[in-house]
Amino acid sequence: STLLREQLVLLFREVGQNSADQELSTRELLTESVEVAQRLYANDPQMMVSIKLLLGEIYIAMNDFASAEPLLSSFVEYKPNLASPLMQAIARADLAQVRLRQGGAAEAVALTDNALDSLRQSPGQNAARIADVMQIRGQALRVQGRWDEAVSTLRDALRLARREPAPSRLRATTSNNLATTLIYAGRAGEAMPLLREALDNWRGLGLENGSSALTVMANLASLLHQRGELAEAEPLYREAIRRRLEKFGKSGALAAAHL
Repeated sequence: STLLREQLVLLFREVGQNSADQELSTRELLTESVEVAQRLYANDPQMMVSIKLLLGEIYIAMNDFASAEPLLSSFVEYKPNLASPLMQAIARADLAQVRLRQGGAAEAVALTDNALDSLRQSPGQNAARIADVMQIRGQALRVQGRWDEAVSTLRDALRLARREPAPSRLRATTSNNLATTLIYAGRAGEAMPLLREALDNWRGLGLENGSSALTVMANLASLLHQRGELAEAEPLYREAIRRRLEKFGKSGALAAAHL
């Protein structure tokens, strides 16, 4: 909401003005903001947990799931929570990602189910978000070895994602997630067109140098290789090697592609 955004701006301003260090890093700004929020919103706990959710979102964007966890947990556990169903769904989906990384796949499934219940109250407005949450749910089911459910969930997510015009980041990630799950489930033959779809979307977005696209490229090359389609596999391996070396330098992934 506008009020929430205004409060976040005021919070950052307060931290910036009162900091002894005039060159705060993003991480320092976030850490101090959590501390200042406890004081500023002591009499408005709903605003405080909502601010924590926004700060948690920033940590998620930075791939710092450990720092995001207590902020997201405090929001999800707060009762009665007056935040919108959308905000509650986003918080639960984010926390599900954290739990998945902590090995809590069952809790991640429960959180995504709860988030999907909220989002489906306005499905027309939330199709892309629903697809995104279903991806997290599919990964959690995969970790539990519930292959058929994982594949079914990710197929549904891809159907929703395909409503977006290509190229689309959501289409790229969803088709790759489904392909990866099929490979783990021993159904690699079904994964090939999905990997092609993912790569086409990354290329269409101009993001073929990103780590996600390079992983898709290497996986597709590997499947082609296994099927004996060497004439197509070799140039794809070479492209993945060239792009990965230029963008990221030497790494285990580069070594695997060379091998």
